[in-house]
Amino acid sequence: MIMVRKPTYCMIAIVLMGSFSIAQTIPSRAVVRYDLSMMGGKFPPGINSADPASDLQINESPDAYGYSIDMDGLLAKNTTMPTGLVRIARNVTIASTNYNWYYRRLWRFSGTTLEYYAQDYDDVLVKQKLSKLFFNESSDPIIEIVPFAPDNVCIAKTNGSFVIGNVSDNRALFNRTDLIQELRCTQTNFITELDGQLFVSNTKGLMSFSQGSSVELTRKVRNNLSSFVSLPLTLDYEKKRVIATSATANTGFIYEPSSSKLFRWNGTAFRYTTPQFHLPDWAPFLPDRLVFTIANGNKKNGSLKYQVKYEDDDWGRVQTMLLKYQPGDYTVISDDLAAPMSVHKFQLRLTDITTNKFIKEIRVDLKDFSIDDYSQ
Repeated sequence: MIMVRKPTYCMIAIVLMGSFSIAQTIPSRAVVRYDLSMMGGKFPPGINSADPASDLQINESPDAYGYSIDMDGLLAKNTTMPTGLVRIARNVTIASTNYNWYYRRLWRFSGTTLEYYAQDYDDVLVKQKLSKLFFNESSDPIIEIVPFAPDNVCIAKTNGSFVIGNVSDNRALFNRTDLIQELRCTQTNFITELDGQLFVSNTKGLMSFSQGSSVELTRKVRNNLSSFVSLPLTLDYEKKRVIATSATANTGFIYEPSSSKLFRWNGTAFRYTTPQFHLPDWAPFLPDRLVFTIANGNKKNGSLKYQVKYEDDDWGRVQTMLLKYQPGDYTVISDDLAAPMSVHKFQLRLTDITTNKFIKEIRVDLKDFSIDDYSQ
């Protein structure tokens, strides 16, 4: 947002980390560049509750759920969680026994033993070498086997997983890893594969494995994992998302590998919490007004509800703000804070918004350097 005025002398405001500092006084006729302090933007936000709220990026939130993840650049209420598909696994029945068909081979597991057979035979069992691999380092049985790129099979067990490589080799010259304990898996639908990457949901969150390395994908919510553990996994293959859904309707989370973001749903509730705003040098400031850039989904009025927090106090009372429709792609609407005070930290939480209104940006106006001081 660029504002211009022509006083006898004017000030240059330099934007830094969403706020400003005064650089110098210059003669008149200079253009003053001023950016209201950004609190929320680059939507949709990813969840990050593990880092301090004062250290979050503008596209992160310490606590948010029930919003659309398909509207890039906008925050829109959507409490209907996207759904996914289960991975397709071909099964073959021979003599009343079921086998999996991966990499042109028949596979079957029982207890701690994995059976495999020669390639290209799907109606008769043709042994190759021993045709068995043993995973008896512990007595817990094999839960599931999952193929993933380039030519690997994951052997999932309750205390960890093994990976067999080179399984497309027609000589059965396989290789195998030691036990990978971070890939513990207790149910068949807690493990899946997308784009050659293995995903496992367990009591430590969502884990992944590819190219010999495992990653804790729920690292940013490690301090509050209750909504991110031991959930069935499905996939959105077109949008490249891993979907973890609980037994409660519209509840669970989604991981998006392309953006490394976590998104959460909590029933029919909506919430968006901004990072905790502060000046770069943590100097005191006085927030006195909120400014929203609104995209209109239709020509009707709407509303939003919000709360503010000063320093580390409790959240304030819920305030309702009218979002009046005005012609144009975007409408800028402001609301004065009920009880402004000088603070070092300031935070905003939205608890509801009309479904036909979308937020592009949220800014806070500071009393000592207000937009009202400027004209175009």
